[in-house]
Amino acid sequence: MSRIDLRHVAVAGPHGPLLDDVTLTLLTGHVLLVPGEPGPHQTALCLAVAGRMRARTGQVLLDGAGDDVSLRAVTAVVDGEDVSAPDGALRLRSVVGEELGLAGRRPRRRATEQWLNRHGIAEHAARRIDQLPPAVRTRALAELATHRPAVRFLLLDQPDRHGGRVEDWYSLAGDLAARGYGVLVTCAPSSARLLGLDPDTITDVALDTDITEIR
Repeated sequence: MSRIDLRHVAVAGPHGPLLDDVTLTLLTGHVLLVPGEPGPHQTALCLAVAGRMRARTGQVLLDGAGDDVSLRAVTAVVDGEDVSAPDGALRLRSVVGEELGLAGRRPRRRATEQWLNRHGIAEHAARRIDQLPPAVRTRALAELATHRPAVRFLLLDQPDRHGGRVEDWYSLAGDLAARGYGVLVTCAPSSARLLGLDPDTITDVALDTDITEIR
């Protein structure tokens, strides 16, 4: 089992603190739900966990070691607002082809079509990213991130900002954790309440907890 630890991490922004004294542990095979008011501080948390935003104070550790290069290699910030989210005008087909190419696969049209068919979303291939159903968007971008060879941790940035059902991205997070990934999801307090979880607490959700059991 691999882990990322944040110990009393603070991150400064241009207009004030983005994070202040954050402590958490993300384990492979687990889902960590982090409620908070929507905004850039939630994206900053994902970036800090991924070693992509320098902490003003505190430590970010991968398996006990402070190594930002390794952190960046084993993490993927999924749909990070103004960071890794694709241009909304792009077609899903184009985004899939580009991501497969970044993952080391030859970005052939046939490979793209096969990927879309395998994930049951070929009917959305020609749609703009900003016009996709929220569940399709989040699952497609998360699944694409799993093709990066070294990735062990997936950081889903505020999937609820696109609307849709909280059960959809919660179920996705559980599916990914069951495959061995460490999954962190930032969300609004209202989403945590809909899941029957404490909106003021970072929660490590057990994989054997069914969505119907915590509502």
